[in-house]
Amino acid sequence: MKLFLLKRNFPVRYDENDGFVIRAENEFDARCIANENHADEGRIWDCEASVSCQEININGNKGIILADFYEA
Repeated sequence: MKLFLLKRNFPVRYDENDGFVIRAENEFDARCIANENHADEGRIWDCEASVSCQEININGNKGIILADFYEA
């Protein structure tokens, strides 16, 4: 299994996800899992133009992988 960071390429509105950290076999599966867990943003997570996806190296320094804060 691998870890993937999915992050939107455009601004977030109210009641939407901006990103996910997902454990999956591959990028395709990670995007599918995100699409199964979307909020008001809809099923955007498989669109490469809208969402970046990068594998996270699990061997690294300790620290935050994703901190996502949005205040309306």
